[in-house]
Amino acid sequence: MSADRATATGRLRPLRVGVCVEQDDNVDVIRGIHRDFALTQGHLVVAAAPASSTDDLIRTILSTLNVLWRLPAKLRPGGVCLNDDGRAIAEWEISWALSRVGITTLWVIDADRANLFAWLWLRHTAEREDLRLVLHTTTVPDHWQAAALTGCRVQTISPEQLLNPRN
Repeated sequence: MSADRATATGRLRPLRVGVCVEQDDNVDVIRGIHRDFALTQGHLVVAAAPASSTDDLIRTILSTLNVLWRLPAKLRPGGVCLNDDGRAIAEWEISWALSRVGITTLWVIDADRANLFAWLWLRHTAEREDLRLVLHTTTVPDHWQAAALTGCRVQTISPEQLLNPRN
């Protein structure tokens, strides 16, 4: 357990989540995120495809970290459902790769495209790995997506902040 998340009572502090609602869907904001928040600086940036499931996000993260090849061959292709054992293997590989690269922040572009279970998995993964989670959306999160963040310290980030992170 990370020392900065542990409190005097031994309980963890709430997960830090940033939510950027960008209804204009400005491509410059997306480019800026990719440019300013590089893997080498402790940031992992992934994009959610339309109707992304938890398995889709798992494979996207593994691919972005260049460790998808470490999964058994039968679990690599999209469309193949990860059973409990496959999910455990994938999560172990993600944990190993995140710590190896030194990731501290997970960015999810177009997070509104991911389903509720993917949001819950992102939250639990960020808590387990002691990551800051930043969700970029092009719509206001719906009731269920907002409920997935219950108990988190949620900070809103404006697109202008992302266009000029020095401010």
